[in-house]
Amino acid sequence: MLLRAVLVAAFFVSCMGNKYTPDPTGQYPKKEMRIKVDGIEAVGTYVVERRDKFTIDMFFPKASTVFKAYTCNRAYTFDSPMGGHHRWVFRPQELEATKNCQLELAAFNKDFKNSYALIDFVTNETLPAELVCNGETYKTLPVSICQSRVGLIQRIRFKSYAQVYFNDAKCPKPKLVNGNAYDIKLALGKCHYVFRIGKNIHRLTTVAYDDQTLKDKR
Repeated sequence: MLLRAVLVAAFFVSCMGNKYTPDPTGQYPKKEMRIKVDGIEAVGTYVVERRDKFTIDMFFPKASTVFKAYTCNRAYTFDSPMGGHHRWVFRPQELEATKNCQLELAAFNKDFKNSYALIDFVTNETLPAELVCNGETYKTLPVSICQSRVGLIQRIRFKSYAQVYFNDAKCPKPKLVNGNAYDIKLALGKCHYVFRIGKNIHRLTTVAYDDQTLKDKR
């Protein structure tokens, strides 16, 4: 059973894509698009339990000309969104529903005043955590996202010692603190970490930016 749990954790890491495409300016901007997922509002990042359908509202600068969405399986493009708002019904398909498949959102503007968001989904993960991220401390679902500026240190804490797995050489190794927490220095772009206690898994994505996009100040 222990070997199976280790293999499951390794599988969770291997299924996560590590690509984080920079803004056309060549920088890695902060994800700060204002969104609503089934009526729940968030800014930049959001985690939700997996289900068959999501109604996603996206708010972005009115001058945006193209809206794009990406999953591990599909790419969507909506030309000329008007009025600074777009509503989209997202129905995860086979691969999107069974793998650890994040949803990236982007609105592009001819002046490079772009806007981004990242949504992740709880699938089979069962280990909650406490996250100290960008100056805030809060309880998380068994999947979490922490976004802050590149090079800053963030912390994730569990009730007891958790093993950690990651597979990208550019992502710093988490440093064990007090036997049940890890400090992570953020690498540019996205890094994926899996933590395991027994059969229970927690999946963390860190997102580090080096510049900020234009905020929607409507």
